[in-house]
Amino acid sequence: MFNSLGNPAVDSAAALLFADFATGHTVHLSGTAVLEWSPDGSGGDEGGTGRRVRSTSAARPTAPAHHDTHTASGPPPTAQEGLTAMNEPTPESNGRTRLAYILGVPLAPEVERQWPQMGEVVRGSKLIGEVEGNFPELTLEVGRRLRLDDDVIVVEWTCDYGDGRLYRNVTIAELRDGRAVQVTDYWGEPTSTPPWRRPLTARLDMPGDGIWKDHDHLGHH
Repeated sequence: MFNSLGNPAVDSAAALLFADFATGHTVHLSGTAVLEWSPDGSGGDEGGTGRRVRSTSAARPTAPAHHDTHTASGPPPTAQEGLTAMNEPTPESNGRTRLAYILGVPLAPEVERQWPQMGEVVRGSKLIGEVEGNFPELTLEVGRRLRLDDDVIVVEWTCDYGDGRLYRNVTIAELRDGRAVQVTDYWGEPTSTPPWRRPLTARLDMPGDGIWKDHDHLGHH
């Protein structure tokens, strides 16, 4: 920390991960960090350095990706067993779990999925499944699907990566012979209305069971 105090001045994003090696559970803290200069010995300056890092964060508890195999009468896993279980690879999606559910149509083996926000493309249903498999905590639900002719589908849907924030997304798919061959995702990261816009806009009516779902209407797919 003290060898990298300049980092928060450049990028305030910060995160900490606490692991319980005996159970495989983790707690992920993510938020922002700000470097503050203060008189030596002031509150929070335990090291007497005249500086401290103030952080704001939100906790995200994570259950282990495995099922406990010991019984109440048996011994708990050792620390090494817990660490091994935490690092076990997540079973990969077959490429038909989330994206095909979102679209409501199967994926062609050669399908391409584009993310313009990151300048990325994933080619092939197998690789799409491998990417999906890295987000086991993600929950989602479709708000509505719009079918344009026979070769285009537009989907409005909501997801939560597990940190409680609702992303509002739009996915467009081009079809060939009833299968998706090219998909483009536009992800709507949650944000708040800046003060200057409030007099100009009204609040959107978003019932939790409508097009834009709330947490109670999301599930694992």
